[in-house]
Amino acid sequence: MLIISSARNTVRRITRLAAEICIILSLIYLESILPFNLLLPFPGFKLGLSNIVIMLSFYIFSMKESVVLLLSRVLIMFLLFGNPTSALLSFCGSMFMFIGLILGRYIFDNYLSFWGISIICATLHNVGQIFGACILLNIAALSYLPIMIVASLIFGSITGLFMNAFYPKIKKICMNARD
Repeated sequence: MLIISSARNTVRRITRLAAEICIILSLIYLESILPFNLLLPFPGFKLGLSNIVIMLSFYIFSMKESVVLLLSRVLIMFLLFGNPTSALLSFCGSMFMFIGLILGRYIFDNYLSFWGISIICATLHNVGQIFGACILLNIAALSYLPIMIVASLIFGSITGLFMNAFYPKIKKICMNARD
């Protein structure tokens, strides 16, 4: 009976991860068709809607599952649309963002709402991308950082406010689905 229960939990976890990856890809597609360049007319800016799914996974399920989602997102986007440069920038940004999630959950959790944590994650994501660009290009990529910080404040605020508003409801749904 224990083996059947363990297998059932494994199947549920894999199914949930697959569904989360599908949601992430859908949100990435949605971002690609929305005209965010009207808000900030600089190349490379995205709202980061897929990060909402990763944050939810991190806070509701586990750190391990959110890492799987992050790496899956980077790999799938590379295979579908990318090139080695975009894969490196995405990977660096994602790893820095994940550090922000860890800091937010285990250090700042009692002091910041999801709004603050999301801004930290968005900022670290952009810092990670600039770090990757400095590796590929040169230190001149740092000149783009102030613009990216402004974008982090704007877009991180939007995703953070969404998390503040919907996290309790989504957590309740997810916890009920676990049973």
